[in-house]
Amino acid sequence: MVTAVAYTHSFAYLSDRDSGKLFSGLRLAISSPEKRVRTVDTVAQLDTGSDFSIFDGQLLVGALGIDLMDGPVILLASSGGFSITGRIHPIEILHPDLGRFTLDAAISTVPIRRNLLGHDFFQRIQIGFREFHRTFLITAAP
Repeated sequence: MVTAVAYTHSFAYLSDRDSGKLFSGLRLAISSPEKRVRTVDTVAQLDTGSDFSIFDGQLLVGALGIDLMDGPVILLASSGGFSITGRIHPIEILHPDLGRFTLDAAISTVPIRRNLLGHDFFQRIQIGFREFHRTFLITAAP
């Protein structure tokens, strides 16, 4: 059985400011569900290998008024062999085309180089990659 997917949005890969390499990333705003008036603009990389979305605590904690140590602890391990500790907190992801998503995301307890959108985010969208064109396509899931 063949299934056709109609995507509503197309995004070009972003360029890493340090290396110049292209990556599949989204510019978005993050807020706390309890304090929606505060938002932080950031970029997050789409990571199909990450179970959780992971955000830099140094970026979010002060700006959003999150009590980092209040959240349940989680050990985050990379395929490269290093690990860090994070805390799970509800956050809202806001994107002008895709809408608003509430996730229980991991917030790092140490600075991290890149925010990641993981499987918890992918459960809310339909995504397709066009590597040759360095673009990805998204439709928000109903």
